[in-house]
Amino acid sequence: MGNRDERTLYVSNLADKVTSNLLEELFVQLSPLEAVYLNEGQHRYALITLNDPDSVQYVCDKLDNIKLWSLPSKFVPKEEQNNSESTKRSLVDETRCHLAIKDPMVEDSETKTRQV
Repeated sequence: MGNRDERTLYVSNLADKVTSNLLEELFVQLSPLEAVYLNEGQHRYALITLNDPDSVQYVCDKLDNIKLWSLPSKFVPKEEQNNSESTKRSLVDETRCHLAIKDPMVEDSETKTRQV
């Protein structure tokens, strides 16, 4: 059956009207599923766990950018989403590094640095 993360996909950009029942009906058309979790907080997303890890990419390919109440929803394997989040965090960390800013009033050998 594979581990749970391999069988789970992440759904984002969900309209307020999207319910867990609607997601269940949508997914059961493409693959047997184990669970539907819908986070209804400020950042709405869903985690859908399928029975078969091989179905995850197929379902993502079929449903990615499908419009639910005029919003194109994003469907990605959970493992890819986790990798994407850690990449975003490392890019943010890199942009906080000190940048050398050249001051035209200072000789070339001197620089000023600032935290961005």
